[in-house]
Amino acid sequence: MAQKNKSVVAVIIVAVCVAVVVGVNYLQGQKTVQSAQGRAKGNPDSNIKVVEFIDFQCPACASGAKFLNKYIKDNPDQIHLEMKYFPLKGHVHGMLSARFTECAARQGKFWEMHDKLIDNQSDWKKLINAYPSFEVMAQQINLDMTKLNTCLDDTRVDEVINKHKEEGKQKGVRSTPTYFVNGQIVVGPGNLKKELEKLSKGASEN
Repeated sequence: MAQKNKSVVAVIIVAVCVAVVVGVNYLQGQKTVQSAQGRAKGNPDSNIKVVEFIDFQCPACASGAKFLNKYIKDNPDQIHLEMKYFPLKGHVHGMLSARFTECAARQGKFWEMHDKLIDNQSDWKKLINAYPSFEVMAQQINLDMTKLNTCLDDTRVDEVINKHKEEGKQKGVRSTPTYFVNGQIVVGPGNLKKELEKLSKGASEN
């Protein structure tokens, strides 16, 4: 009888362990999904869908981001924007800024960090060490700094960024900002503006 009870207890322990593992994997998966959703904004049912590959240290990216922010504000139902990371080797803070932003995304504040980096780019892009500047921005948008530091040490963050960059390379991205507007590659904010004006004009005529 005692042996039978021991067997039952062992089965229960194994079941609990399996449940814990499954639960952890589920939550990690949910975190990834939420992070991906957090990098997008606008109307997912719109006729204009834009995917941007960005380097936060890139001046043209800052120009494009400011244009898109205004465009989405003026046309909130007409466009859906998704951001992907593409830090360039020539930009010493490209990877670090992407890591801070991805960690902000995991606290539901991707766009707040995105906008801080864009608005203050001229101040931090010339710094030898931009880490303290990024920390200040993180505090300004009220990130949990303990969670942020843990996230910054997580190699899976780099995996997400590198995965985005590899995807971009396979799609033909060579510089930033590169956009895909309804699947069509568009390089630079000037060309993006022309493409969106053309699509908006076509929509109004229909």
